Formats: sequence, C-alpha cells, structure tokens
Amino acid sequence: MKIAYVMFAFNRTKYLKKCLASLKVEIDYCFVDYSDKQDEVIEMLKKFGVKNIIPRAFHHGLANNVITGLTYVFHSDYDAVIIIEEDLLILNNYCFTHIENVLRHNPKHVGSVICQFVWATWKDRWQSCVWTYEDPDENFSGFQDGCLKMYRRAMTGKIDSWGARFLYHQWKSNWIEYNIKEVMVKHIGTFGTNVKFYSNFSVRKAFRKIKKLWQYFSKRIYDTSVQHYDRETIRKWNEL
Repeated sequence: MKIAYVMFAFNRTKYLKKCLASLKVEIDYCFVDYSDKQDEVIEMLKKFGVKNIIPRAFHHGLANNVITGLTYVFHSDYDAVIIIEEDLLILNNYCFTHIENVLRHNPKHVGSVICQFVWATWKDRWQSCVWTYEDPDENFSGFQDGCLKMYRRAMTGKIDSWGARFLYHQWKSNWIEYNIKEVMVKHIGTFGTNVKFYSNFSVRKAFRKIKKLWQYFSKRIYDTSVQHYDRETIRKWNEL
C-alpha cells in the first residue's frame, strides 16, 4: 500500500516551522493556500525538504484546500493519506507508525484513523464521499459529541469545515473512526483560523473561567467608586 503524507498550510509560519522541525517523516505534498506570506511559507517548506509544494493562486479556505488537495493526491497512485496540518507539534513520531499499521491492515468497517489531530483515510473512502450538504439525519447526533451541531454550523457557513461532511459520510456508511488514544501530538495553533481548537475540553474549560472573570470584573469597571481591587475581590477571583 502506498501512503502519502500530506500537509496543508496557510500563513502561520511560526507554527509551521515548529511542526516541520518535529517531524521525522517526509512530506509528499503540501498545499499552500494563498496569503501575503505564501512566498515565505514556500521557502520554509523547501528548506525542510517537502517533495511537492503546490501554491494556490487564490485563497481557497481550509475546507476547499483540503478537499481539492486530497482529491488531487488520490488521482495519482496513492492508496491512503495521512494529513498533518501546520499547527501540530509531533511529540512522538511513533504515531505515524501506528497509523500506517492500521492503514495497511485496511479494516473495511473503519472510515478514518485519528491520533489526536493527525488524520488518515483510504482512497476508496475519500472518493465515495459526496461533498454537497444535505439536511442531516437527527440520529447523527449520537455518532460523536457535537457532530450534528458542527455539521449544521458548516452547512450554514458559520465554520469552514471539510471534516463535518466527511464525518457525516462516515456515519451514513456505517464506518467507525479508529481513534489512537496515546498522547503523541500537541495542537499549538490556539489562536488562528482553527475549528479543532474548540473541540479541546481543557480549552473550553479555560474559556468558561475567563468568561466568569470578565462577568465579575466588568461590573466593577463601571463602578467609579472602586479605584482598586481589594482583598475580597482577589479572594473571589481565586475561587472562580
């Protein structure tokens, strides 16, 4: 089985450099979406020995960049792909060995393989996906937490997601997602254009705490009689 390592990049050279430096595998293709930093991104990819660099002539957006990019790769002689996005730090490159083992075994009841944010699938699964939206089945909500909501947000243009459509296709095809639980990948692109950022429980928890802090202190901002935070305020802050 021939497996391609594919990367998708935009304009975040800070994260891209760290990602590339953490890799011990060769990237076969990188699709670089158009931005004012495209030339800088391309030069960085060349320095790290990426085999095929494909710059976009205009801005595609995340979903279109991935869909057209993987479709292009599968028109060649590759049987499966492993996707690495620019904002991932690979803590243990064994994750690729594990993913490759599953891909080569090719269990027919599995639609995709995921190790944290590194994602993989096979040619036949990808090519069978219909990328147009449809009214989702309500039972889709039981496939994964938040998947139905994510699909609807993507369908209405609130998020730019290819994953929501493939996940729905996977559910309709009665395939499962093979999930590698070991922590071998870290998502470092917290502030940017990512959807997956919001799927991280610890991040959601942090945002809830920030929201509580803002709600508490915003009341005091408009109280002109308060010139400084007293000890009671600090105590309440620490207790949130």
